[in-house]
Amino acid sequence: MAPAVPLPRYLGDHWLLTYPQDELSRCLYCRDDFERQERAWVRQFLTPGMVVLDVGANLGLYTCLAAKRVGPTGQVHAFEPVAGIFQRLRRNLELNRLPGVVSNRCCLAASAGVRTITVCGGDRGAWSSLAAPGLDVRLSTEEVEATTLDGYVAAKGLTKVDLLKLDVEGAELEVLQGGAGLLSRDPRPLVLCEIEDVRAQAFGLLGRDTAAFLADRRYQWHEFGGRPGAPELSPIPVLEAYPSGNYLGVPEERASLVTRWLGG
Repeated sequence: MAPAVPLPRYLGDHWLLTYPQDELSRCLYCRDDFERQERAWVRQFLTPGMVVLDVGANLGLYTCLAAKRVGPTGQVHAFEPVAGIFQRLRRNLELNRLPGVVSNRCCLAASAGVRTITVCGGDRGAWSSLAAPGLDVRLSTEEVEATTLDGYVAAKGLTKVDLLKLDVEGAELEVLQGGAGLLSRDPRPLVLCEIEDVRAQAFGLLGRDTAAFLADRRYQWHEFGGRPGAPELSPIPVLEAYPSGNYLGVPEERASLVTRWLGG
């Protein structure tokens, strides 16, 4: 039986407490290749003073990485609505001595208000979302405050967001719909986004609906490739199917920021 105590894992520039009874934690603790290219790109892209929003922070994998890179002159704002997972996020922020990270137990959505989160039990906590996933696991619900991306940016007085990381189990489009102002003002953020049909279907959507939303706003999508630790980006159109994966959306006016990673 997997132990209930958390196991620390060093990930190059920060520590993460992992929980072997949780599927995501097992990936991080037992495998060195979990989202390796995405993390390598984030590590190379972020510089001191940048502002990052980590929406769907979970344990804080990208939150801690980003905070180490942007330093005390930058800002990282993390969002995790599930109470138990939020506590794990907080423990990882404390472990890495990152008091400057703003952690929010709330969700981002198309409109503000109280929303119901479907929480997946067993080892599938990372699949928890605003819609019930098609999983044969124990489900429960939690009520949580929701705000919009634009509302949050205004409330915090953020004059820029350099990177918006989205992993909200199919609700990515709803988050983006609440950020019309941010996505139309200069400078616009790059968007690192999980897009997956099976998650979007819980919301009556397909992955291409999320991709098309940003493409219609003059974002160019890229997929990750390259050698381990040496990420490359390849521009791609909006796809018909999204089996699974993370993609990077770059606003056309900031295309020069990713030139060094373009393959070929």
